[in-house]
Formats: sequence, structure tokens, C-alpha cells
Amino acid sequence: MKHQINSLLAAKNATVGVSILAGDGSEYISINGNKKLPMQSVFKYHFALAVLDQVDKKT
Repeated sequence: MKHQINSLLAAKNATVGVSILAGDGSEYISINGNKKLPMQSVFKYHFALAVLDQVDKKT
């Protein structure tokens, strides 16, 4: 999978950071994980999911 991600990124003029952890923790992939990159809007999505989960649970 790491090779496939790298091939997608190779043609781009951008620095992209990707980290993927398997749900059971058995597999981890990191590309540019050691670089300090700004957290963009996609990061806010996870916060929104957590908030909406709490709203659904009425906590």
C-alpha cells in the first residue's frame, strides 16, 4: 500500500503527510510522518464526528 500511495504522490508538486493505522493495530504506514505539516480542514472532520457522536448519545 505504501508503494501505491507514493506513486500517487510522485506526480504532485506538494508535500503530503499520510499515516494509516489498521483498526486492530496490526499494520502502520507513514509517509512524511516525521515532517511538521499544518493540520488542514480535514483534521476538523474527526472533531466534528466526536462531537456529533456525543450529541447522539446526549452526553
